[in-house]
Amino acid sequence: MSDIEWTKALRRAALEGAVRVEVSWMFKPGEAAYQLRSVDAGGETIGDDRDYDILKAKMTPLERLAEASGSSKGRASLDLVAGTLEIR
Repeated sequence: MSDIEWTKALRRAALEGAVRVEVSWMFKPGEAAYQLRSVDAGGETIGDDRDYDILKAKMTPLERLAEASGSSKGRASLDLVAGTLEIR
């Protein structure tokens, strides 16, 4: 799981008009929860009305990266303007 893979997957998942995109995850026995958020320049979350199949295609690489992180809870965020990646 490299920074390049995270950056590529997050850029791909970002909605038009976003300046930041982030994915968070939480794993419990038998359960996985993910949240994807694109944020505009005003700090507001951009509504996501993409078709399920399109959204799933964008989320699958992020889900795999989250699972490979080894963390039961975490967040990856990409500043699309500065190109900075933060993973916690």
